[in-house]
Amino acid sequence: MHSVSPSHAGVVYDGAVTRADVHEWESGLDDVLAWIRPLFYRTESRKHAEQYFRGLLSPIERKNG
Repeated sequence: MHSVSPSHAGVVYDGAVTRADVHEWESGLDDVLAWIRPLFYRTESRKHAEQYFRGLLSPIERKNG
Protein backbone atom coordinates (compact mmCIF):
# COMPACT_ATOMS: atom_id res chain seq x y z
CA MET A 1 0.00 0.00 0.00
CA HIS A 2 1.24 3.48 -0.87
CA SER A 3 1.18 6.26 1.68
CA VAL A 4 0.78 9.88 0.70
CA SER A 5 2.04 12.68 2.88
CA PRO A 6 -0.90 14.97 3.72
CA SER A 7 1.28 18.06 3.32
CA HIS A 8 2.53 16.91 -0.09
CA ALA A 9 -0.56 15.54 -1.81
CA GLY A 10 0.51 13.83 -4.98
CA VAL A 11 3.90 12.79 -3.62
CA VAL A 12 3.95 9.04 -3.08
CA TYR A 13 6.34 7.46 -0.61
CA ASP A 14 6.42 3.75 -1.33
CA GLY A 15 9.92 2.82 -0.21
CA ALA A 16 11.32 3.25 -3.71
CA VAL A 17 13.75 5.92 -2.54
CA THR A 18 16.34 4.90 -0.01
CA ARG A 19 18.51 6.97 2.31
CA ALA A 20 21.44 6.07 0.06
CA ASP A 21 19.57 7.65 -2.89
CA VAL A 22 18.99 10.84 -0.93
CA HIS A 23 22.65 11.01 0.12
CA GLU A 24 23.73 10.50 -3.49
CA TRP A 25 21.41 13.29 -4.70
CA GLU A 26 22.64 15.59 -1.94
CA SER A 27 26.22 14.87 -2.97
CA GLY A 28 25.37 15.65 -6.59
CA LEU A 29 23.71 18.90 -5.59
CA ASP A 30 26.75 19.82 -3.49
CA ASP A 31 28.93 19.24 -6.57
CA VAL A 32 26.75 21.55 -8.68
CA LEU A 33 26.72 24.21 -5.99
CA ALA A 34 30.51 24.01 -5.63
CA TRP A 35 30.76 24.55 -9.38
CA ILE A 36 28.59 27.69 -9.39
CA ARG A 37 29.66 29.28 -6.07
CA PRO A 38 32.67 31.06 -7.61
CA LEU A 39 30.26 32.92 -9.91
CA PHE A 40 28.94 34.81 -6.88
CA TYR A 41 31.39 37.21 -5.29
CA ARG A 42 29.34 38.11 -2.22
CA THR A 43 28.59 35.58 0.51
CA GLU A 44 24.94 36.65 0.60
CA SER A 45 24.60 36.08 -3.15
CA ARG A 46 26.14 32.61 -2.90
CA LYS A 47 23.80 31.72 -0.06
CA HIS A 48 20.77 33.01 -1.96
CA ALA A 49 21.74 31.03 -5.08
CA GLU A 50 22.01 27.84 -3.01
CA GLN A 51 18.61 28.46 -1.41
CA TYR A 52 17.14 29.13 -4.86
CA PHE A 53 18.45 25.83 -6.28
CA ARG A 54 17.26 23.88 -3.25
CA GLY A 55 13.85 25.54 -3.57
CA LEU A 56 13.56 24.60 -7.22
CA LEU A 57 14.32 20.98 -6.35
CA SER A 58 11.98 20.88 -3.36
CA PRO A 59 8.61 19.12 -3.42
CA ILE A 60 6.79 22.44 -2.98
CA GLU A 61 4.04 22.60 -5.58
CA ARG A 62 4.29 26.29 -6.46
CA LYS A 63 7.62 27.98 -7.02
CA ASN A 64 8.33 31.64 -7.60
CA GLY A 65 11.53 32.69 -9.32
